[in-house]
Amino acid sequence: MNPDLLAQHMTGFFTEMIKSKMVPVGAFVGGVSRFLQILCGLVADVPALPKLFTNGVLMPCINAKAFNFSQIKWQAPPQEGEEDYLEVEGHYIVMASVIVDQCKGMSIEDKKKWFKTNVPVMTEDSYLEAVPEANYLIDLVTESLGCSA
Repeated sequence: MNPDLLAQHMTGFFTEMIKSKMVPVGAFVGGVSRFLQILCGLVADVPALPKLFTNGVLMPCINAKAFNFSQIKWQAPPQEGEEDYLEVEGHYIVMASVIVDQCKGMSIEDKKKWFKTNVPVMTEDSYLEAVPEANYLIDLVTESLGCSA
């Protein structure tokens, strides 16, 4: 599988589908939300998935203004009585790619503000505490972005 080639074709597909208005805008945000809710459980098996999804689906939808980040229903922390294990690494990998795309030229402080404004759930203690080891997440993000920490 060539993730870059796949993302390139997915980008064109989603961009054209949005332009055609064949699919209601609400369906895009609903589909993206649902996929993001299961994404974290798939990252270990398919490490390229967050970057592929971000570049091939999420960013084309955002760039075409099909919806904005505040409309996405991210994986909610478990409710009382539900399993208390929360996987979040995939979401941080996705958002690292988004920040690279959306926050070019911003200062670190502006990037932090943008992140807190657009994905506040990911700044909540329950999300942050779900990261088992910061170095592990940093490795995942830098590998996905093809850079070094």
